[in-house]
Amino acid sequence: MRPRGFCPMGLAPCPKILPCAALPNSGPARRGDDSMDFFSEQDAARRRSGRLALFFIAAVIAIIAVVYVVLMIALVFADHHPPGTWWDPAIFAATAIGLAVVIGLGSLWRISSLKAGGPAVAEMVGGRLVSPTTTDAQERRLLNIVEEMALASGTPVPPVYVMDEDGINAFAAGYRLDNAVVGVTRGAMTRLSRDELQGVIAHEFSHILHGDMRLNIRLIGVLYGILMLSIIGSVMMRSVFYSSLGRRRSSGRGRDNGGAALIGIFALGLALYIIGSIGVLFGQLIKAAVSRQREFLADASAVQYTRNPDGIAGALKKLAGRGSRIENPQAGEASHFFFGAISSLNFSGLLATHPPLDERIRRIDPAYQGKPSSAGKASAAPASPQLSGFAAGAAAPAASISASRFMQSVGDPQAGHMAYGHALLAAIPVDLHQALHEPSSARAVVECLLLDDDPAIAKVQLAALERHGDPQVVAELHRLRPQVARLPAHSALEILELSLPALHTLSASQRRQFLAMVDALIQADQRVTPFEFSLRHILHRALNEDWQRAHAGRGDQSDARRVLQMVASVGHPEDASAAAAAFAAACQHLEMRAEAMPAAENDWPAMDRALIRLARHRPAAKRKLLGAVVTAAAADGVITADEADVVRAIALSLECPLPPLLAEVQPAPAA
Repeated sequence: MRPRGFCPMGLAPCPKILPCAALPNSGPARRGDDSMDFFSEQDAARRRSGRLALFFIAAVIAIIAVVYVVLMIALVFADHHPPGTWWDPAIFAATAIGLAVVIGLGSLWRISSLKAGGPAVAEMVGGRLVSPTTTDAQERRLLNIVEEMALASGTPVPPVYVMDEDGINAFAAGYRLDNAVVGVTRGAMTRLSRDELQGVIAHEFSHILHGDMRLNIRLIGVLYGILMLSIIGSVMMRSVFYSSLGRRRSSGRGRDNGGAALIGIFALGLALYIIGSIGVLFGQLIKAAVSRQREFLADASAVQYTRNPDGIAGALKKLAGRGSRIENPQAGEASHFFFGAISSLNFSGLLATHPPLDERIRRIDPAYQGKPSSAGKASAAPASPQLSGFAAGAAAPAASISASRFMQSVGDPQAGHMAYGHALLAAIPVDLHQALHEPSSARAVVECLLLDDDPAIAKVQLAALERHGDPQVVAELHRLRPQVARLPAHSALEILELSLPALHTLSASQRRQFLAMVDALIQADQRVTPFEFSLRHILHRALNEDWQRAHAGRGDQSDARRVLQMVASVGHPEDASAAAAAFAAACQHLEMRAEAMPAAENDWPAMDRALIRLARHRPAAKRKLLGAVVTAAAADGVITADEADVVRAIALSLECPLPPLLAEVQPAPAA
């Protein structure tokens, strides 16, 4: 069922939901004037990646120089090169090309092996995917916390992995928002309270939102390429050892004329092993330096997101008492991904990937006296208080007083958003919530969201489902339809996002069939509403692997104009002058020439293409574009339900996580 208040574009004015001034300046104070917003963090992450590339190139050059010197010394002492002539362009070129190829191919192979993003990293360190339909109480609590955080931050709900490790630890990994995962150890699930586990998950979401994940995977690739030298050196030394044993057995007495060559190969292997080890050591220094500062930021962000310093501080104190050791031998490569240090060696100083625990705790709790907390068994029952019903207006879209204030919320969820996520999940019936985690039932829920309020059109849609749909899905649709109809108003896209992890488990053929059915339901009334466009765009972006590859190139001004024209028209479907004013304000924000607004074409496929191309721009360009979109939506001081849905779809397409637009969230009354 379409949510109440959504109207077909161009047929009736969209309801004005909430004036801009109604949004409170809620949430804790930000981290200070020197803190960076989402887009600045994304740009900073790109700069860190650039610096990593420079470090990598410098390391390769240094390794080439050292190997060349060692090789020349070996050749001179073996009488294969005249003494006193240390420069040989041919040997240097061969050395440089050979080493560059070995290191480069090693790095590319390792990065390629992790091209699946978060799932590949999680499986590498021994993670087990938690089924969305799990009945384990601890796993259900973990999934609920991750869902709350995803709803609060406006990110896709990530798959959750559990590592069967006793230490208290967690990680986030992936290349992008849509292939990120969250992993938690069994020790963290069983030893931490709900508030403490929420603090840990908020810490990991900070890494997702601040662009740390891609850099972390690249660090694995860079270090593995340099490690290849040590591996090759070790193989060379073992080969010489076994070859020399064979030669002694076969030659008996007599001089081994190949002994000098074997010694030379062994020496070169030893040199490669030592040089590779030293290179890896310097790489570890780089990894540790990058990781330590990001951990402080993630701890501070967890406090900001939850407004509960006791949660993250309590988790760190229990970590200090119980430990965060990871036994899986592959975890060493990914040590910088984790919430706590994975080794009991507790490296300090330059090699430590994490700051000292005492320092992390004192930055959150200045009164900390260095006494670790006991890590007893945690209850599976939620520790956070329930809100008194779903907060009135919490799900309704609302704009901030200015576009700049609105933009500050991108990638920066506050405690009010966390409360909203908690309240929304509490408002969903248990049976329906479980249905969102099962592939067939999740498809049924999404199809319910698309059933028209007009009985005649709904009858056509249901007939199409009966003819072409999966019988099991259709049966679930009829069972769940009354519950979907009673969902909180304006929560449809959040419900869709909760269903995505289950929908991701569909086979390729099931995905194609489901997306075709979604398109058929939307076209049943021969029109596409902004809500339907938003839902369809989010679904195709998440499930259609060929969709983005089909539209090459980077977006230009014509694509930007198309997006702004649509947003302006959605908010003012029957007021051309107001739509033109909103479009002009958006163009001014984007520093484009204020031309006459193009006629509304309602060409939604063209909108899809424009958004796919615009998503390929850098964060700074995305900031300006999303700012222009918000300017168009909030030009008249109010946000409509349709505008909110379209802005959310655009933000997701640009990989700019937008928290829910909240009205005042009233606290529960005192008992």
